[in-house]
Amino acid sequence: MTALDLELAQREREGSPVRVGLVGAGAMGQVIALQLSGGVCGMRLAAVASRAPARAEQVLQAAGVRAAVTDDVGRLCGAPEIDVLIEASGDVEYGAQVATQAPFTQTAQVPAAAASSQSRKTSSRVASALSSV
Repeated sequence: MTALDLELAQREREGSPVRVGLVGAGAMGQVIALQLSGGVCGMRLAAVASRAPARAEQVLQAAGVRAAVTDDVGRLCGAPEIDVLIEASGDVEYGAQVATQAPFTQTAQVPAAAASSQSRKTSSRVASALSSV
């Protein structure tokens, strides 16, 4: 298990999952909603922002998820109930709007020893993959 897996499992046990805001309800948004509905440990889809709210409702219904829906991406970006945003609109300008409106300033804290260990493992895997090219 990675440090991230451990942190998400802890949040699940504590009943405080990462609350995900999804921007976009097209094909990619639907796949992400389905993925999150499948029981991703420690994460929950909390809201969807879409220029087509009816489509967002369909996506949520198909995924069997109850979440807020809005057509105002700015409202989602500033919502204190959202811990992380996934921009899946497929529209560069709309995505830039999300990036410039999102007020996130905090990052998850991972214990230094775990982060260092994980970084070494990742670096080793990357180096191994590159050497075989």
